[in-house]
Amino acid sequence: YLYYSLYIIGIAVNFVVERGLFSEYTVSEFPKLEPYAFIFATGLATVAYFQFVRYFLHTKKYMPKWDLAHLWVVRINILVTLILFAILLFSFHVPISINVSNYLNLIGLLYGFVFIWYLIKQENKLSRFFIAGALALAIGTFVSLYFLITQKDLWFDPKYFMNAGTLIELLIFSLGLG
Repeated sequence: YLYYSLYIIGIAVNFVVERGLFSEYTVSEFPKLEPYAFIFATGLATVAYFQFVRYFLHTKKYMPKWDLAHLWVVRINILVTLILFAILLFSFHVPISINVSNYLNLIGLLYGFVFIWYLIKQENKLSRFFIAGALALAIGTFVSLYFLITQKDLWFDPKYFMNAGTLIELLIFSLGLG
């Protein structure tokens, strides 16, 4: 439950930052902290997510190769998050940090699809909750990233797709934990 809770915290901080509530209500006198909070939240959510997957699906015991792959995803995300913090600290180049973070999320999404495909072929009832939740998140994230990366104009914030996918995923994961 620790990693699931950290994942929810990362998502919550990300949502607060994305909606402008972080800078408006928390650190209104220090607006330059907002990109740091975004990078932190994204890194925390990603690392906690893959750690949660490892423990939720018992990958170390049942899927050791996938467990090792998930560990590498965690390590790479920690490293990239630290590099993005350094970029912000030394140059405060926010667009580079945000774009790298978005592309890292896209790579994580593609990796997740490969893992989901593997799980679909397994006869594991617990993994069905993960598959359903992950697909909701993946679809919402993919649609959001498509609009963000291509910079196509919508009449609403394209991140709402990711928010909806995340909310559905959390509900499904909660059912699986129960």
